[in-house]
Amino acid sequence: MFPGDNDPFTSNNNQPHTVRNRSIGATVRYEHEFDGATLTSLTSYQTFTRRQHEDSDGSPVNTIDVDYYNRIRQFNTELRLTSNGQGRWNYVLGLYYERDAYRNGDYLQIARGAAPGFYSPFTQTSDAIAAFFHNDVQLTDHLSLTAGVRYSWEKVGLKGGTFAGTGLGGNPLAPTTIVATLAQADTSRTDDDANFKLGIEWKPDVSGMFDKFMLYANVSTGFRSGSYNAEFTATQSALTSLAPEKITAYEAGFKSLLANRTMQLNAAVFHYDFRDGFINVDSATSPIPVTINAAAINTWGAELDWQWRPINDLSVGMVLGWLDSRIDSDITSGGASLKGARTVQSPRWTFTAQGSYMPAIGNGLKLILAADGNWRSSQFFETVNSPSSLEPGFWLVNARAGIGAEDDRWSLTAFARNLTDTQYRTYVNDLPGFGWVLNIYGQPRTYGLAANFKF
Repeated sequence: MFPGDNDPFTSNNNQPHTVRNRSIGATVRYEHEFDGATLTSLTSYQTFTRRQHEDSDGSPVNTIDVDYYNRIRQFNTELRLTSNGQGRWNYVLGLYYERDAYRNGDYLQIARGAAPGFYSPFTQTSDAIAAFFHNDVQLTDHLSLTAGVRYSWEKVGLKGGTFAGTGLGGNPLAPTTIVATLAQADTSRTDDDANFKLGIEWKPDVSGMFDKFMLYANVSTGFRSGSYNAEFTATQSALTSLAPEKITAYEAGFKSLLANRTMQLNAAVFHYDFRDGFINVDSATSPIPVTINAAAINTWGAELDWQWRPINDLSVGMVLGWLDSRIDSDITSGGASLKGARTVQSPRWTFTAQGSYMPAIGNGLKLILAADGNWRSSQFFETVNSPSSLEPGFWLVNARAGIGAEDDRWSLTAFARNLTDTQYRTYVNDLPGFGWVLNIYGQPRTYGLAANFKF
């Protein structure tokens, strides 16, 4: 086995990583003003093609390579009627439709096709229809209520599966010989749900302390339709269907302006109750993590946001967050219970600080000086909370300096990202079947120039 070195930015692979992605999209917006309301039509179409090659083992040996070929075409349109906001009752009434067509052709090669690998050619289509009605009612000068409802209907269809294949050829790359059918399906599922939001806002007269102050609380529900596991499924039983993910969210807090409206102070606490939440786990029937339903995921959190602009040219701010998100049901992965495990990429603490100084320097120009730093405590990248997937806390610091137009029509700046050259991971995949851990690292210290123009 090739030992490599301790530098995560040294590449020892025998095949170059290549990326050839293409995206095209267009959006058409139409508005018509009625007496007291606006009718808005939004229609968009997007297509995205992904063609990438990954030397997954990162060594000079032809062990594991993946050629990705994915294409998605998406059409969506929304029609909504919005009141003009002049009365005590304001509303948004709308309809939504979306059609997605996804084509997959990923090939996980073993020994560059000399041994059978996993080939997953399948198509997945989804149709979504929704109707929604949102209301804001001003009961008094200080008290208002929010109420809304949304009905969603979605159908997801799957055709194809995973095959064992050898050889390598074609464009996009695929096996030249199919030696076995591992999992295959031609099926669909339909899910629907009605969701709501209820909220209250109170704006008491506290002019002795605050310029503006608002207390609020709301509860809402959400829904994500079911789906399928079809990528690199080694057995028919591994090609599974997922139940819809549902959430009930509770939030309460306050928003305020003070110091002659130069300072903003906001705070919130929240609780998310997931049912059948989607989580990724390792599986003996797949070389990559698979998505399963967790019976329950409980999340508690709080956030404090402070922003201050003491003078027009100077602004500073800080945001502090706390989060506790855990699996609350006794489900297992690889024989180990996940009850009490922290959800992935959920650091307990986060902190962000930023500042900018942009004074005018004459001739319609301004100086641009800005810096920001953010810190997050330790987090796991795998649901099983394995030691290899634990990322310690780290800081990221960025800065930029330059000049620009006072009207913000253009700017030219030099930037530095990750000034402290912090080494940190953005993704971890522990693959015991292959005997190694895949680590993806964030960018090291990076410098550059940026030019921005507005037309």
